[in-house]
Amino acid sequence: MRCPKCFPFLSAVFLTIVTSLNAADLKLMGGLAYGKYSEKEMSFEFKRGYLCGIGLESGSGRLSFEIDALYFLKTSRYVSRGWDYELREISVPLLAKLKVIPGLNPVYVLAGGEVAYVISHRQFPGPFGAGTYWDATESTRKIDYGAVFGAGLKLELDGIALELESRYHHGLVNTTKFLNDGGYQFKTREWVFALGIKFQI
Repeated sequence: MRCPKCFPFLSAVFLTIVTSLNAADLKLMGGLAYGKYSEKEMSFEFKRGYLCGIGLESGSGRLSFEIDALYFLKTSRYVSRGWDYELREISVPLLAKLKVIPGLNPVYVLAGGEVAYVISHRQFPGPFGAGTYWDATESTRKIDYGAVFGAGLKLELDGIALELESRYHHGLVNTTKFLNDGGYQFKTREWVFALGIKFQI
């Protein structure tokens, strides 16, 4: 996998925010994603993808803030033709996390936004064309972004914390470059179920 051209920029932004955080928690995370495209003229269904990466969280009391750097495989299936899509991104969600009940740490809700750099975009023709694909990267915008909402459960275990999270990523940008020529416009929709392991740094 080639390193995307904007990766140094994303790394610089991530490190700038990291160095500004005090008493931050480092989070290693990974999980499954179930995604589909939203397009008014085509019928899509959910297909399984995944994500993995790191995050940093800082805050006190009920409110905290988290920034993540994730490798995100967003997927979809075009129902009538059996086509599969794979959209690979470097995703940077920035989230606010709020404990639901004061004094009760385990349950929290989260909300924020996601900005992502598109690494590649592929269309697979289905089971009879196994192993082949059409590379749609050149027809795909380099930047994807959207809103993120979710909830989680935090469990403390001997100096580390486990977080079980469910997130919904609602894409707000048409990922394809076709604007005025009648081409299809895809927006991503992703349900994420992730496990995070946190350490204080």
